[in-house]
Amino acid sequence: MAASSAAALRLPVSCVVLVVLMVGNSGTVPVIVLAAVVSFVTTELLSQGPGIPVFSDGARRAPRPASSRP
Repeated sequence: MAASSAAALRLPVSCVVLVVLMVGNSGTVPVIVLAAVVSFVTTELLSQGPGIPVFSDGARRAPRPASSRP
């Protein structure tokens, strides 16, 4: 839980605190911290990926048909 939320939210400390509070076992804190840190560092080291293409004005959508509801 800590690894996936730290990678998605990019808030590793907050994710560790929340998961430790939900688990309630103080013996698993090192494993939770390690998982969150590894996933956060891996996410930061990955390349950004392709950008979102800009919507051009020339490629407009067809108008929606009128609704038959009164």
